[in-house]
Amino acid sequence: MNIAFWNTHQNKEINSMIVNLVIQRDLDLVTLAEYGANLDELREKLNDNGIREYYIPDICERIKAFGKSTIVDPGYVDKYCSFLKVNNDITFCTVHFPSKRFREPYDYFSEIGKIINEIKEIKKTEAGKIVVMGDFNQNPYELGMIGFNGFNAIPESMHVKRKKTRSHDDVEYPLFYNPMWSCFGDNSYPPGTYFWKNHSSTNPYWNMLDQVLISEPMIDRFRKESLEIVTEIGDVKLYDSNRQPNPHISDHFPIVFSLDDENM
Repeated sequence: MNIAFWNTHQNKEINSMIVNLVIQRDLDLVTLAEYGANLDELREKLNDNGIREYYIPDICERIKAFGKSTIVDPGYVDKYCSFLKVNNDITFCTVHFPSKRFREPYDYFSEIGKIINEIKEIKKTEAGKIVVMGDFNQNPYELGMIGFNGFNAIPESMHVKRKKTRSHDDVEYPLFYNPMWSCFGDNSYPPGTYFWKNHSSTNPYWNMLDQVLISEPMIDRFRKESLEIVTEIGDVKLYDSNRQPNPHISDHFPIVFSLDDENM
C-alpha cells in the first residue's frame, strides 16, 4: 500500500501536480492539508487518467483524503485530525496542527492528548495497527513529538518493538516509531520538509514538520526504504533556485511511504 501526505499551501493550481504524483508513485491513499483547489476537477483529472480514486468524505475541514479502497470507515474527527480505518485493517490518523508561529510548545498537548486517548480506545477492541501522519508543525525532537505525554515517538524501531512502552511515574505510555529522523539533516537532500527563515537565535531553518509515526504492531509492515521526501514530480522541481520548497507550488514537500499487506 502506497501512501502520501502533502500540505499543498492553498495552491489553486495544484491538481495536475497531485494527479502526476498519484501516477508516478502508484498511490493507494492520499491525504492533503491546506487543499485550496477544485476537488471536482481533481477527481475528473484522475478519472481522465484512468485512476479510480474515491473521495473520502466526513473528515475534518483542514484535511482532504482520497484512495483506491472502497472500504473506508471514518472514525474520530476533530478540528485538527481525522481517523480513517482502511480495508478493515489499518487505522490512519491524519493531522494538521496550527502553525508554531501562533502557538507555544505546550499548546499542542491538548490536541495530542485527544488523539492519544482515541488511540487508547481503538486499542481496547483492535490490534493497534495505527499510522499517524501529517503536518505536525513540530520537529521530531520537540516535546509534543518525543515526550512521554506527547506522541512518545522515537527514532529506533527495534527499541519500540522490544520495549513497546515508556514508563514515567509508574505509568506506561505506548511508544511510536518515527522514521523521519532518518531523513533529517544534510546526509541526503532535502534536509527537511519545510524551510523557515526567521531571526530566532535557535532557528534550525530546515524543519521536519511533515512526518509519519508507526505503531509497534505496524513496524514489520513498514517499508523503511520506501520513505521519501518528494522534491520532483515528473519534470517539475518542487524547489526553487535555493533548493528550498517553492512557495509558488507549496512551501512543504510531500512525503510518501509504503506498507506491506497483512498477509505478506
